[in-house]
Amino acid sequence: MIRELLEKNPTVAEVAIKCPASMQVFEKLGIDYCCGGQRPIIEALSEKGTSLEEIAQAVESASASEPVQERDWTQSTLTELADHIEAVYHTFLRSELPRLSELFTRVLEAHEAKHGHVLLPLRDTYESLETELESHMLKEEQVLFPMIRAREANPSPEVMGFPIEAPISVMEQEHLNAANALTSMRQITGNYSLPDDACPSFHNLYQSLQALEENLHRHIHLENNILFPRAIQQGQSAAWM
Repeated sequence: MIRELLEKNPTVAEVAIKCPASMQVFEKLGIDYCCGGQRPIIEALSEKGTSLEEIAQAVESASASEPVQERDWTQSTLTELADHIEAVYHTFLRSELPRLSELFTRVLEAHEAKHGHVLLPLRDTYESLETELESHMLKEEQVLFPMIRAREANPSPEVMGFPIEAPISVMEQEHLNAANALTSMRQITGNYSLPDDACPSFHNLYQSLQALEENLHRHIHLENNILFPRAIQQGQSAAWM
């Protein structure tokens, strides 16, 4: 499947949608499949010095090693996908963000004197990201997702009358802000290179930030590349009814 797909030179996002195991490979290569997923796959691979054959083999290997295959969210209802994002990704963030804040405090107490030039700007970037994510989740849960659910349950002119493109555009911009913050954090840390004197908490911090990065990439991918386009298409289809 992956080889036939790659022959058509799809976008990176299309590969991630149709072959979810590819996201694991894209993470390792540093290929943006969420906010920058509209680039042709050949262009993205060329920048990384990777061939179509190499990516095909890597995706096949990743797919074979995955214990559970990712659900095809292009075939679910929009309500099911919104529920999944809240239950899995929002729940993760509400648990992980405070834990990371506490971890930053412990690591700074032990290492600020020697590594403050890295840890302080890293913490500042993280805190800005944390604040925006907390606000972002509330906007989705209180405004956008209820709107998507209501439009799917009752696609009447009254419900569909308010254009959904405006709130989606705001969410996409905030996704881009989050992606830029993640990139900055990776640059500040030299791709999360640990100093020789890093303690277990320092190791934990860097590992957790990398896990947060991958989780957010997958989270944003589900919204930017699947939920939002389908919600917009739903409105366009209803307009012709």
